[in-house]
Amino acid sequence: MEIYNESDACPTPMSSTEDPLLEFGKHRGKPVSAVPLGYIMWMLVDQNRTTPYARGNYEWIKANQPPVFQAMKRRLLKHIKDL
Repeated sequence: MEIYNESDACPTPMSSTEDPLLEFGKHRGKPVSAVPLGYIMWMLVDQNRTTPYARGNYEWIKANQPPVFQAMKRRLLKHIKDL
């Protein structure tokens, strides 16, 4: 699995205390901290069903929801470091 850093998300990193709300999907309206880790992993890492070599929704979230993207990555990286 590839590891991404904060600079992948957008040129201006968000505050590490920001907890943006999801504006899409099954967990719409919830802060990223309240979204199940499995859902975050699925959104960022799982393969796209129509294009097997592409990561799930990584590019869309990165382009359209940079604060959510950064918060999801930060949460996933914290989980990996805590293993």
